Amino acid sequence: MRLFSPASLGILTLGASLTGCATLQSGGFTVDQSSTEHAFEVVKNRASFELECPKDKIELTVLNVEGIPARAVQIGVSGCGHKAVYVSSYSGWVMNSEGGKAK
Repeated sequence: MRLFSPASLGILTLGASLTGCATLQSGGFTVDQSSTEHAFEVVKNRASFELECPKDKIELTVLNVEGIPARAVQIGVSGCGHKAVYVSSYSGWVMNSEGGKAK
């Protein structure tokens, strides 16, 4: 018993590819655009506060990903002479630098 014809499978495949997730490139990774943009917003706000650096001076890059679609789990931050790494945790994005100090 055949449930789908080869032609209908092609249409289903095309439909699935057209409704796929939007992606972006960061740090050599292809990541889910929506979750990464949200993560960047949260990390930029925290980094601006913790590093005492205006948001417009902060640059972000994805350092590590997990899952399918890929989502950022480590984000590198640089700005105002500081560098730090933020990691995703159950309590949100937290700075992961030696002694809790940005370098």
